[in-house]
Amino acid sequence: MAARSTSFGMPDETKDETKEPSLADAWADTLSARSSPASLSSKIHDSDAELETQSSSELAEAWTKTLPPPPPKNETGVKLTLGDATRVGARTLYTFYLGHADHAWTVKLRYSDCASVFAACAKVDVPLPTPPPKTWRLTCRGEAEAEERGRHLARYLSRVVASEKCWALSAVKELFGVSTTTFDEELGPSAKEGWCLVEGRRRWVVAKPRFLAVYDASDADKDAARFVELECSSHKVVVEGCDVSVGNLKLRTEGRDRDRIAREWADAIESTIGRRRTSAFAPQRSKSRAAFFVSGAEYFGAVKEAIDQATSTVCVAGWRIEPQTPLQRDPTVSVVDVLGNAVKRGVRVCVLLHRELSATMQPRHRSGECAEILEKVGVEVLRHPRPMARQAFWTHHEKVVVVDQCRAFVGGLDLCEGRYDDLERRLRDDTLVGREYYQPCAADYTKIDRTQTPRLPWHDVACLVDGGAALDVFLHFAQRWEHHRRELKKKVPALLPYTDTPRKGLGPGAELIDATGPIASCRVVRSAGGWSLGVPTDSSAAKAWSDVISSSKHFVYVEQQYFITSFDDESDSEEELDYKGASVLNVAAPPSLKPGQTVEVPHGATTMTAVVDEFGRLRAVDSTQPSSQGLLQRVGSRIGDIKDGIDSRKGSFEKGVKNNIGRALLERLRRAIRGDETFRALILLPLRPKGRLLEGDDPAACAVLRQQRSCIAEFLGKLRNEFPSTDLDRFVFFATLRTHDVLQNGPCSEMVYVHSKLLIVDDATCVVGSCNINDRSLRGGRDTEVAVVVDGPQVKELRVKLWRAHLGIRDSPRPHLSRSSLDVTDVITCFDQVVETAKTNATLVEACFDLRPLDDVATLEDAKSAVGLGCVSRRLANLEGEAREKVVREIANTLGGVRGDLCAFPVKFLGADALAPPL
Repeated sequence: MAARSTSFGMPDETKDETKEPSLADAWADTLSARSSPASLSSKIHDSDAELETQSSSELAEAWTKTLPPPPPKNETGVKLTLGDATRVGARTLYTFYLGHADHAWTVKLRYSDCASVFAACAKVDVPLPTPPPKTWRLTCRGEAEAEERGRHLARYLSRVVASEKCWALSAVKELFGVSTTTFDEELGPSAKEGWCLVEGRRRWVVAKPRFLAVYDASDADKDAARFVELECSSHKVVVEGCDVSVGNLKLRTEGRDRDRIAREWADAIESTIGRRRTSAFAPQRSKSRAAFFVSGAEYFGAVKEAIDQATSTVCVAGWRIEPQTPLQRDPTVSVVDVLGNAVKRGVRVCVLLHRELSATMQPRHRSGECAEILEKVGVEVLRHPRPMARQAFWTHHEKVVVVDQCRAFVGGLDLCEGRYDDLERRLRDDTLVGREYYQPCAADYTKIDRTQTPRLPWHDVACLVDGGAALDVFLHFAQRWEHHRRELKKKVPALLPYTDTPRKGLGPGAELIDATGPIASCRVVRSAGGWSLGVPTDSSAAKAWSDVISSSKHFVYVEQQYFITSFDDESDSEEELDYKGASVLNVAAPPSLKPGQTVEVPHGATTMTAVVDEFGRLRAVDSTQPSSQGLLQRVGSRIGDIKDGIDSRKGSFEKGVKNNIGRALLERLRRAIRGDETFRALILLPLRPKGRLLEGDDPAACAVLRQQRSCIAEFLGKLRNEFPSTDLDRFVFFATLRTHDVLQNGPCSEMVYVHSKLLIVDDATCVVGSCNINDRSLRGGRDTEVAVVVDGPQVKELRVKLWRAHLGIRDSPRPHLSRSSLDVTDVITCFDQVVETAKTNATLVEACFDLRPLDDVATLEDAKSAVGLGCVSRRLANLEGEAREKVVREIANTLGGVRGDLCAFPVKFLGADALAPPL
């Protein structure tokens, strides 16, 4: 069995002891005899008296026959050297050092291990030394005899590995632990290879720097691995006799020294996939580069360009993927077209789709239809979870594209309709076809009257990283791929991650990331767990958000789809989690409720949403993702007779929210206010949850707004109570984006849907990815998420670019949008002006489109008639002719004072409405 090492060579004294007789010396001795015919004749025919009478030609012929054979040519480039010989019981274990090109490894053998090689090489027409006889084992008891036998064996094996015919024999390669993957530079050097029993069958196992692969044979294609165990910080290698366990794999060694071989395997695995012993999923990558995209137009274009340049693999994962979505304004350049072209070039394309189990969301996700479309062009597709999976609450929410394992896109943008937008954020765009004219508030947004209904602009942020950080993103994708193909029992090839060693051509071109730009320090974080990846709960994404906020010095900027978090120390307390990651409430559900139905249950002074599981128990549900919509639209009721069965807690813990992002921000603001520090925090949220909130028939949107409103009120309330004389706007400010345009039927307004999942601190560090601020994203074992933490000068450029876009500091082709001249380079200097601009914008826009300020709109009934979102201005209702034209002119004049899209967030909006789901 082969045991690998990263260095090649052995001690000098070992080389001297095991050096085989030099053929060059023999040649030199013979050639020196040319000057002494008598000496030559004595060596050849020392008893032949007639030598002197022979002719010169006969003498030359006889002399030539005495020369030793010339050194054999090394046809393979493989070199073998003998190391030490160790007595193991009654047998001797020999160590051999092998090298080939830049690869070096170590093999430990007994004489009996070579029997198959002796037999196989005997059938090959290659001149080889005679192998050591088997009978020597009975007589070679001393150290000297063992070393001599080792030298004899080394001479034989060195000729074997140098011969192409012998090296081609499977017995030879298997003896030295060589397979089709051994010398693959991209996969890196093997720590060990050999035969083991896996699931009762003899299989070839390969330990590489970032994975452990199991093949049916040593000559199998590298992508034909039956099982793959990928590098993971939680791996623990366990050895029990001849059994080695790591992750989901269990190896049983074979041979007479099975226990010793098992220990060798354990050491090899520890040195590769089990080498990390930190809580982080991925290490800090100090030599990566990063680029940011602040709109769908930028992101989609970069993704298309990267896929067009792909040479080996393209990996795509998303909460939603729509194959017909254009990646450019040209509708013929769709997702399926770009991926199909890559397949035609010989690129392997792998797609992971989330299988939506909610009956309400299935028509929109259409993952089955999407899979069929992609598979027709040669794309490999896996949909997870299984159709009958017991896990029905959580989703695969990450949005990832990895190209050639050296470029990785991470962010909040799915490759589906509605995401393509630019910084103009137009409410009317006649170039958008069908679903691309996105307005989810419409009952059927494929049939929208564009003269009266504006589209919903979409704001999002994504990041592109290269180098080691991109490889870490691919590792996450490969872990999901391996977990899903095993669980789904799909016969698709495995994905093997490259080694960390820089490869030729590694990294994206200057078109995507400026090769001359500054280097960034990057670290990939995630949320993952047992149901999603088959790993222990990984909440490194939540820890990254919390740690970055806590370590901030002067400034925190957040762009988020949700703000549902805890502000109490109790949020860190342990809860009972089932295999799905759902909180189990220790109370039985009423017998009238069936599995899958949701209820509102008393929890302290408020209520929380719970769902009935298949065992008749209640589980807490954080209803902050669209996939929960189906659950919330089922049964809602109050259960008064189980109040005593649930623990009463105070604060945000009453709502079942436990992620501590809010607490980290609250504590940092407390320190700043108490110490009179110069510290600012700006939190950007969408004006309302996506969905038909104002129509009153969307319980999911109501639940999100109810919970988010409660969290914001608690957050600001705690600060006001502790610091009553402090102007909080100097320290923390909530903002939103709202834009306006002119439709055929008149001026209209709509929110810009903030979908970003972005944190920027001190213009030096940012976290960008798919993680929302809610328990679904941040608890680890629930929704699957990926994000990247970036430290570098690019972070400030990102923040400045975002603020310039939000404040209208750009040349706009729409003349009715005013352009701001505010300098946003320095956060502290411009923060107060930014806040005042947002307040002014909100006042002006609400005066033009709403019948009264949003903070004064207390209920949904009031909002239906007073709020002019997603429609023509409410001020134009019932107006015609000159009266209508007059109001239109007034609106145009008022909007002349608006600077960009940034507005103050109405924290009191719908404050008097219970927002309870319908019974």
